[in-house]
Amino acid sequence: MRKYILIVCLSLAGIFKAQTSKELIGKWQLVETQINSQPKDIKSIFGSDTVFQDFMQNSSFEAQSEKKGIKENGN
Repeated sequence: MRKYILIVCLSLAGIFKAQTSKELIGKWQLVETQINSQPKDIKSIFGSDTVFQDFMQNSSFEAQSEKKGIKENGN
């Protein structure tokens, strides 16, 4: 019986997988943000609702707003 429970648990563990850095690298559109665990409006912060974040290989990112041309670096 323990053998079957172990097999089921291992099978379920194979179904769920975490995102790796390889899957995160690239340009992503920012759809929401939080400051001090409080949701904030992107347009009021960046002046545009079209904000992108570029995630790079060295685990840093750069936020870009197309309207203002804002570039903010983060790590």
